[in-house]
This record gives sequence, structure tokens and C-alpha cells, in this order.
Amino acid sequence: ERGDDRAVRAALAAHAELGRRQLAQAVRTTTLLRTLGGRDVEGRALAVAWANRFLNDVNPDTLPGWMAPMLADLLAATDRWSEIPPVLDVGVAKGMADSARGIGRPVEFPLFRDELMRRRAVALIHLGRRAEALAIDAELARRDGMRWDRGRSVVSRAAIAAHLGDTDRAIDLLTRGLTEGGIRWSALTQARAVNLAVDPMFLPLRADPRYRALLDADPADIR
Repeated sequence: ERGDDRAVRAALAAHAELGRRQLAQAVRTTTLLRTLGGRDVEGRALAVAWANRFLNDVNPDTLPGWMAPMLADLLAATDRWSEIPPVLDVGVAKGMADSARGIGRPVEFPLFRDELMRRRAVALIHLGRRAEALAIDAELARRDGMRWDRGRSVVSRAAIAAHLGDTDRAIDLLTRGLTEGGIRWSALTQARAVNLAVDPMFLPLRADPRYRALLDADPADIR
């Protein structure tokens, strides 16, 4: 967040193992450098280096299904769009198998599937398959307002709009999604939406002052 790319580089280089925690840290810290840290070139270069290291040592087909969203995020942060759909296919297949075997709560698979749908739509946009991405957006729109959704579909549609280049619509959807609870908040971060700042799906918005304003705390949450 302070733009200290050397500290981020050192922390990532120190990882002796390549697992879920390390993958999540790589995605989050390099994205944070690019959003709040103001070090876009350095953050992307670190993400590219870490993606090369991770994918040289790990076969995505052997990963647990629940790691698919994080791996897709790393690929998105490094513009490796063509590699994302196969990773998501593995994630869906393994997620369905785990759900059928009773691994995890039944409610978790639909939410997991929606996370993969958002990433698939974004990848399809960059692969020139706009119509398929819009079909996913339309499916998410049908869930808008459902009590169980709680703003998640709105946030996903904001990411899709951002990659379609419709920045105004992306900001409007994201603002509503935040209000409806589609982004997790934390008292540990003084009520700031840091989970938004570390999400590479919103990197196209990083220079927009309206997006940056959404990363700040809501005055109503500060006591």
C-alpha cells in the first residue's frame, strides 16, 4: 500500500513453498502495489515473475478446485487470458465433484461457481468472445435483488463492465455492490474496502479517482 516494491519483492522471493497462502499473497500484494501503491509497472513485473515461477513448478490440473479463482486472478494480473478458461474448467469440475461427495457446505458451490463465472467473462472479453461474456453478464443480472445474492452479482457485473471499457457503468455497479454487501469489509482496516483494492479484476479502474474514492472508509463507519 505504501508502494514499497522492494519489500514486496523480498517477501515473495522468500517463499520456499508454493501453495494457497503464497499464491494469495502474490496476487494481493502485487495488485495492491498497482492500485494504492502507485507502482503499476513494478507491480505487474513482480506478478509476471511470480506467475512464471509458480506455473513452472505447479501443474494447474493437479491443484484443488478451490485454488482456481486465485490462479485465474494471477493469470489475469499478467494478461495471460488464454490460460484462464482451462483453469476455470478444472475448478468447476473439481468443485462439482467435491459438492457431490459432501465436501464443504452445499451452499458454497453456487457461490464458488459464480466467482468462476466472473473470471470467465473477463477472460472471454480479452479473447474477443464478447457475446459469450455478455451472456454471462445477463445471467448474473437475473440474480440482482435476490436476498441470498447480497450484491455479489452486482460486483461481478462491475468487473465485466470495467473490462468492456464501460467505466461509468462499472463505477455505478461497484458503488451499488459495495452498499449491498458484495465486498467484504473489515474493522481491522478501519472499514476500508481493501478486498476491492487487491482484486485484479478491477485493475482497469485503478486510475479513476471515483474508484480510488471507493477504497476509502465510509465516514459513517468511522467512530
